[in-house]
Amino acid sequence: MVGADEFKKGAVTVTDAGGVITMATATVKLEVNKATGAFTLKRADGTLVWQESSALSFGSDTTTQHLKPVAGEQFLGGGMQNGRVVHTGSTINISNNFNWADGGHPNAAPYYMTSAGYGVLRNTFAPGSYTFTENETTTHREKRFDAYYFVGDYKQSLDGYTKLTGRPNLPPVYGLEYGDADCYNRSSPTYSSSGYGQGDTPKQVTFDSVQTAKAFKANDMPAGWMIVNDGYGCEYTPDPAGYDKNAPYDPANPDKGLGGTVKAIKAEADLKTGLWTQRSLTAQESEVGNDGIALRKLDVAWVGAGYRLALTGCESAKDGIETYSNGRANTLMVEGWAGSQRCGVQWTGDHSGNLDQGRWGVSALAGATNSGMAFTTSDVDGIFGGSAESYVRDLQWKAFAPELYSMSGWAPTDKRPWLYGETATEINRKYLQMRQELMPYIYSLAVDASNTGVGMMRTMPLEFPTTRSPTPRKPRRSSSWAATTWSHPSPTATLSATESCSRQGHSGSTTGPAPSTKAARS
Repeated sequence: MVGADEFKKGAVTVTDAGGVITMATATVKLEVNKATGAFTLKRADGTLVWQESSALSFGSDTTTQHLKPVAGEQFLGGGMQNGRVVHTGSTINISNNFNWADGGHPNAAPYYMTSAGYGVLRNTFAPGSYTFTENETTTHREKRFDAYYFVGDYKQSLDGYTKLTGRPNLPPVYGLEYGDADCYNRSSPTYSSSGYGQGDTPKQVTFDSVQTAKAFKANDMPAGWMIVNDGYGCEYTPDPAGYDKNAPYDPANPDKGLGGTVKAIKAEADLKTGLWTQRSLTAQESEVGNDGIALRKLDVAWVGAGYRLALTGCESAKDGIETYSNGRANTLMVEGWAGSQRCGVQWTGDHSGNLDQGRWGVSALAGATNSGMAFTTSDVDGIFGGSAESYVRDLQWKAFAPELYSMSGWAPTDKRPWLYGETATEINRKYLQMRQELMPYIYSLAVDASNTGVGMMRTMPLEFPTTRSPTPRKPRRSSSWAATTWSHPSPTATLSATESCSRQGHSGSTTGPAPSTKAARS
């Protein structure tokens, strides 16, 4: 909890009458039934917020809260729950999980909110599960109960929740641009090969990444950053003896270690350079301060245990960049938890590229917004398999996601937007260029998300909380969503890439309001 001091302490009065102990402030009152031990939370005017159906129950290693259902109540949150947005009528798991595809929960959060007018954070690092059925229960694997309740509508609840656990970290502008990740040091004896060849670049030493940087520019593909060592055991080429970080880039005789690579990528393509990590960050002063590393991607090999470890790792990566450079951090992470929005961008991926990914991927990213995870991302077309059509369709909707990038090296064709034929290349270029044209608007939305905790990629219930379907529907894994706060067409998976070039080349034009002028580029 980093924002407790942001809340004003209210005067509390305690009364004991009629078998009920009441603890009241000017706005809410908590009642305890002395006979049953059950709690009830009400607003000052007496209207109900929530009511327990029975007292807290304690198992051998669990604590469960039991709540009375409210007619028509809808439940959102739980962090990133792939393929799911509205959780009414179902059970969600709040725990670490290495399933990056449909049904996974790779960035869970012990926070949910309801249409009844409140949100709740279970203050814990213990795994749990929430059941939102007629027998409504929330359970965590520990013998204690510690919870914060935020009374208000969805956006008011998110405001309180992110004020307490930390506002979403505002990425630098380049972090909102397209990114590229790969291992470019495959001659390293420690590298664990993915089994695929060299693709479109040699990728034997770190400096080979400069060729890919040049290709972005040559193909007129807007981008913002590259991660040059994304692969187990990839490491990077060290700086030569006597390396001078202040020496200008010399294309005729460049230094080819990590620092020289950063300089070359900047000079040749104006991209930032980042590093992937599978272990503790012990060289941040050198990597950031001397070599110019600007962003991080944290792997499950290091933070896979999740919970407190993932949050600590994320904060360490952010602090290292902001301590040893003048830039703001952009840290991609897995296994996020409550509070991880204040230091990182929650990620899901490592799946096979296919047309079905858009169905559950949109819900994953938009649904994460319901837990204050305002900046999220996922590999374009996964990392395995894929095709020209699935790559194009995935990039089309992710061009409107909070962040987007591709991960190469695990499929027969590298996941770069110019490698799938002329037709696909043209479509990909148009969508990436369109995102660049929208960047003032995107960045303004990012600033708003950082200030309020409400992300730019929003679900329909979050944006239209009072709108109801005319007839009740059973819960679906791929619930309704509003892709962002601007309007754009949803990708149609039945069209081929060739058809989409002629029919949808410019179909992503926006109808949203003019960009805000309050957010300056930085």
